[in-house]
Amino acid sequence: MDERTYLSGTSLAGMSSTRSRVENDFYATPFDATKAILDHEELHGSILEPAAGEGHISKILHEYYPNSQIISTDLVQRNDKFGCGIVGGVDFLAKDYPEKFSNVITNPPFSLAKEFAEKALEISTGKVILFAKIQ
Repeated sequence: MDERTYLSGTSLAGMSSTRSRVENDFYATPFDATKAILDHEELHGSILEPAAGEGHISKILHEYYPNSQIISTDLVQRNDKFGCGIVGGVDFLAKDYPEKFSNVITNPPFSLAKEFAEKALEISTGKVILFAKIQ
């Protein structure tokens, strides 16, 4: 029998129904959530992770795409747990990017998901993947 792991909506988004909101909407994305997407969506070219937090998505990106240009940034300077080269102090929504990225993948602050989606679509020439609530 095919054994599959199913993640609930709150698990995919990295949050819990049993705790209150975290400062700056910081919720680390479970590795399995990123792997589940990347197992079905192949990325080509440069990749931007603009709400990298501590590097949970970036770590998996480096595992799947070790030869790709992967840029990881966050508004807040946090502990770069996995050595992904995260640059803190970068406001994704305010930054003027001189060039476009092939792909953008991120778990944005849910309160700014729409704005992140719009900006990601502006600066991407390929795929945009967001872990976000849609309701």
